[in-house]
Amino acid sequence: MDFGGSFASIYFQNKSILKNNLFYSWSVVEQKKIIKYATSKQIYKRLIGLYDNLYFYPCLINFYKYHNPDLALFSGVLQYLKQPYDVLQSLIEKKVKYILILRTPLHDKQEQIMVQIVPKSIYKSSYPIRIFNDKDFLNFFKNHNYKRVKINLKDEIISNYRHTNILFKLK
Repeated sequence: MDFGGSFASIYFQNKSILKNNLFYSWSVVEQKKIIKYATSKQIYKRLIGLYDNLYFYPCLINFYKYHNPDLALFSGVLQYLKQPYDVLQSLIEKKVKYILILRTPLHDKQEQIMVQIVPKSIYKSSYPIRIFNDKDFLNFFKNHNYKRVKINLKDEIISNYRHTNILFKLK
């Protein structure tokens, strides 16, 4: 399950690796307007038709009707959610075996909500962004019986914040 996976770009980037596994499905949980846009494009209609294992869902409730994931992926999305711990809690309740969190800002200070300003050269906008406290974030998983698994992905410093990559495994 790729939460906030937009147009399934991570799926398409990794499909050559995934093709060797016959027993997987890739589900993207995304906003309705993004799903509508993605699936309205001819190329996606063709790709989705070619890849029977790619699905889009507008919310976790709809996703859970059909799937119980082994892996939940959050790539640069948790920090934009209004209630990120509620989303994570729902996966924990489903006993998801692996939770992979990529490009998520952590620091050693108290959790903060800040404003991220999109450069005008891209488009004029701003978004609330959460900078997680690293100890609280890690303890959340530890307190729910998940252990951190070492992965070979380096953290990045973006706007003076460490954007980390973490894999958690249910004990």
